[in-house]
Amino acid sequence: LFKEADIALRYGLALKDTFRAQGIDVFMTRDDATDHAPVGKRAAMARSAGCEAFISLHLNDVDDDSAHGLEVLYRDDT
Repeated sequence: LFKEADIALRYGLALKDTFRAQGIDVFMTRDDATDHAPVGKRAAMARSAGCEAFISLHLNDVDDDSAHGLEVLYRDDT
């Protein structure tokens, strides 16, 4: 059985490698299975670190066969 947090972390680490390979600085709120901060505080951590963009990965599951697709959440401060 897989945990959502473990799968999201694997995707996040892969994205980190991809961005760094392109010369993009990356700040991770967590880089191992130890959760260093509650989800609700991670955006503030990124903002404090001077990040220009914030990506938060989540994988949702529902016991409804009619549900499909993906969900994208973002915040525009402008």
